[in-house]
Amino acid sequence: VLSFPEAVLADPAAGRLFIADTNHHRIVVVDLDTNDVLEVIGNGDEGFADGDADQASFSEPRGMALSDDGSTLYVADSGNHLIREVNLTSRRVATVAGTGERGRPQEGEPLDSPLNYPWDLEVIDQDLYVSVAGANQIWLVDLAEAELKEAAGTGQAGVTDGPANNVRLAQPSGLAPFPDDGLVIADAGSSSLRLLGESEVSALIGPVTDLFDFGEADGPAATARFQYPLGVATSDGIIWVADTFNHRIRKIDTTSGQVTTAAGSQAGWRDGIEPLFSTPTGIDAANDIIYIADTGNHSIRRLDMATGEADTLVLRGIELLVTSTADSYDGAEITLDALEVMPGPGAITLDVAFPAGFKINPLAPSRFEWSSSDIAAIDPSANQSITGPTFPLEVTVTFAEGEGTVQADLWLVYCEADQESICLFDRTRINLPLKVTGDTTSTIAPIDYEIILPDLS
Repeated sequence: VLSFPEAVLADPAAGRLFIADTNHHRIVVVDLDTNDVLEVIGNGDEGFADGDADQASFSEPRGMALSDDGSTLYVADSGNHLIREVNLTSRRVATVAGTGERGRPQEGEPLDSPLNYPWDLEVIDQDLYVSVAGANQIWLVDLAEAELKEAAGTGQAGVTDGPANNVRLAQPSGLAPFPDDGLVIADAGSSSLRLLGESEVSALIGPVTDLFDFGEADGPAATARFQYPLGVATSDGIIWVADTFNHRIRKIDTTSGQVTTAAGSQAGWRDGIEPLFSTPTGIDAANDIIYIADTGNHSIRRLDMATGEADTLVLRGIELLVTSTADSYDGAEITLDALEVMPGPGAITLDVAFPAGFKINPLAPSRFEWSSSDIAAIDPSANQSITGPTFPLEVTVTFAEGEGTVQADLWLVYCEADQESICLFDRTRINLPLKVTGDTTSTIAPIDYEIILPDLS
């Protein structure tokens, strides 16, 4: 359903969650309470086009920010080296900054300056802060004056503190507001957290001189370590960090400076009280819940701040996500042995075998898309989302003499059979070669598919 999502933005005031579905080049908007897909911004094809949200295109969108009134969504369109804005009322997409060329940013008119992999965004007052990871700098767009300004970093990679215009950063990525108008920076390349104040940058957590001093230690700020943290969020005096290469969610008490591991221990996928993550990248906080872009698991996870228990967000209404106008399928694909059927009315049956101890999720919609060359006319109603489908699934078909291929795209949600503490997604394309001939009396083309459990260690 999602492909390498790298950022989330919670908007509790409007009850919505924005997901940067990065490898699908679009933004997915979800209801915070029901998990219903509300809308999709971007047509799903990689490219650059402004205009209507359904037709606009992006390239690897990542960090997002909302205007103070919640009417405008800003998007770091990383692959295009642009900053885009979405008017959430008119559903129009426009470009705010960047030329589309990769290069060192220049102060002045935002649309006249190149950018270099903008990663995350944060709105503070009338300033839109941008972590320009490829330039090792923080820039800002003065929204009131429509001016691009340098905020921090010389452009040289490194770890130094001091006046903002004279410090070195290393692939600054996630941004989050800090009390008293500061800005927390997840400085991924130095495996540290930095703080941008009014005119200076200082170390919060991590090394102060060594670019390659990383680790996983909890403890006081001076000795705690991260490994390539890409996401950061703040909530009620706590800094939450997506410690990406440690596959952990870390927690920093801003009063004591103490760092602890809130969840995660190694790469994997597990819900419950001892959850596992795989390269978590984006993170946000709302209503006592931490929302996590669990990039390596192609999913959005939710972590309860109080209990430390995690679950996986199961999107409802996923038919809205089939928006791409091009075949950009990038999931698993298998081709079965060829079968023979006779011309005329018939059927395709799909039977799915789940791993031992797992079953289809009875509460989540699974999606089925069918297509064929000229040898099979498939009932259009077969393309549908089904909540808790039962197998075998039968699809009505009229076969025409000749040779060709039937294609089935499956999006299946399945869980542990006993306690449903783990839910997984299986996305697979099945190709079934068919020969339609009068030499056989068979009217049924069976598809048998066995899901192989991914490595959860």
